[in-house]
Amino acid sequence: MNRRRLELLLWCAAAAFALLAWRRVEGALPRVQAAAVEMAPARSLPSRPTAATVAAAAGAARRGNPFRLDRAPAPVPFTAAPIAGMPVPSLPPPAPPHAPLVLAGVVGPPWKALIEGIPGRSGAVMVRAGDRVEDLRVVSVTRQRAVIRGTDTTWTLTLKGTRP
Repeated sequence: MNRRRLELLLWCAAAAFALLAWRRVEGALPRVQAAAVEMAPARSLPSRPTAATVAAAAGAARRGNPFRLDRAPAPVPFTAAPIAGMPVPSLPPPAPPHAPLVLAGVVGPPWKALIEGIPGRSGAVMVRAGDRVEDLRVVSVTRQRAVIRGTDTTWTLTLKGTRP
């Protein structure tokens, strides 16, 4: 007997045993007649409220301060308009743009990368994996790319004309 026929036989046996168990449980419980239920007559939908009723309910909700725990107005009124004599808050200055880093070349093995555009340095700087230059850390250097991590950005620099 092959494996597929054995599996089919076991499934059939499981179904037969489940059917027998259900018949046995069904026969063990006595039949109970359901009580007759009287249905209540259907009610019609309530009438649509008038605009004045809706406006009155909205005003009562507003006066009740539903979003405050003590259901009382705030001691200092909120206004979105600037108050006369108060300085207008200014937006923080935009962050300076990141320096454009360029992978000028790769030398190795062991792989070292020539990186141009590092802040505070002129020309290309030779780095290898694990080096720190200013606030930049060199994560890895391979034959075709260098990964450099700053405080908030990670650059993956690749050589021109190569594909990763």
